Amino acid sequence: MDLVGVPLAFSSGLVVSGTVYGLFFVLVLIGFVNWLKEYRSRTVLVPEEAV
Repeated sequence: MDLVGVPLAFSSGLVVSGTVYGLFFVLVLIGFVNWLKEYRSRTVLVPEEAV
C-alpha cells in the first residue's frame, strides 16, 4: 500500500497524507529490522532429553 500510496498521494496534491503514510512506512521498516535482528540473535534451547 505505502509503496504505491505515498507517491500517488503526493502526485494528487495530498502532501499531508503522503507524509503521514511515508512516516508510517518508515516506522514499519524500523520495527521489522529490529524484530529481524532480535529473531536472528535468539538461541534455540534444546532439552537434555532430546540430545
